[in-house]
Amino acid sequence: MYISVIICTWNRAALLDHTLTEMRKLTIPPGVEWELIVVNNNCSDNTDTVIARHGAYLPIRRLFEGTPGKSFAANLAISQAKGSLLLWTDDDVLVDPDWLAAYVKAAEEWPDVMYFGGSVEPWFAVEPPKWISRNLTLLNAVYAIRRIGTVPRPVDELEFPFGVNMAMKRQVFDTISFDTRIGPRGSDQVHREDMELIGLMKRHGYQGRWVPTASLRHYIPAERLTYSYIWRWQFDEGRTVQRLQDLEDTKLFLGVPLLFGAPRWLVKQYLVYLAKVLLFYPFKNKQWIKAVKAAALTKGIIVEARLQSRAIASGRHAAVSNAGKTSEFHHEAAPAKGF
Repeated sequence: MYISVIICTWNRAALLDHTLTEMRKLTIPPGVEWELIVVNNNCSDNTDTVIARHGAYLPIRRLFEGTPGKSFAANLAISQAKGSLLLWTDDDVLVDPDWLAAYVKAAEEWPDVMYFGGSVEPWFAVEPPKWISRNLTLLNAVYAIRRIGTVPRPVDELEFPFGVNMAMKRQVFDTISFDTRIGPRGSDQVHREDMELIGLMKRHGYQGRWVPTASLRHYIPAERLTYSYIWRWQFDEGRTVQRLQDLEDTKLFLGVPLLFGAPRWLVKQYLVYLAKVLLFYPFKNKQWIKAVKAAALTKGIIVEARLQSRAIASGRHAAVSNAGKTSEFHHEAAPAKGF
């Protein structure tokens, strides 16, 4: 079996160095060949130096994607990968030595399963605040933590492996790819590209499986252990949710009462959630975390919906304007140019 391990990176050379150092410890099963694809997504730091330093110890293939955006980098990796099984992780992890071998074993044991997910434990840079530790189960998506138990089992309809630790059979990419409308892009952290991909697989009828022994630790820096980071992450989640809406659904916003350029009912919902944030703030309990997540998510939807509505309205205005100009142009120029 040939395995392609894929990392898309942007300006995190120091963390990437830790990740690649740990990958030197991977156990490669007999009969398995592998490559480690590292996609430089237009980095401006010393990423290439780090990649070159590990080239003598790992089967690295360095690719370059100049278009900013993790989804663009991931799609490039798919187009160049040689493996029949693609393993995905990030530039800020410490993989278990048996991580690759666990996915190989799973792929061999369940040949009809098309995608797999593994365990993700947090690698905290500092001790998190107590209010985060108490409510960590509500923040699993925010910090990409995935605790799936110790027994392999199918991925159910409401579960999604995270992009930091997942594997797919090569053939699934004959019909699907990462959605380039979403995914981290520099400082713009519109995410969910991994969940959207898994969602497409589910809609195609592909089956998934959890592999608990395919485990790793995911770095969480101190600056992410704050209220503002959780708010921003959920806000970007809302933007992602709205960005993935069909254009026709977004056009409906133009036919409902608006408040500050967004649907009035959505603004009211946001204000209700915001009131709950203030109400439960002194306790910093589960109710507070849920309110923060709901308020930030709703605000993200509102902001993205306003941008979309303006774009649609501008497009209509431009179409009407251009139609008028075209008509006038036809009237004056047709005799001379034959348009």
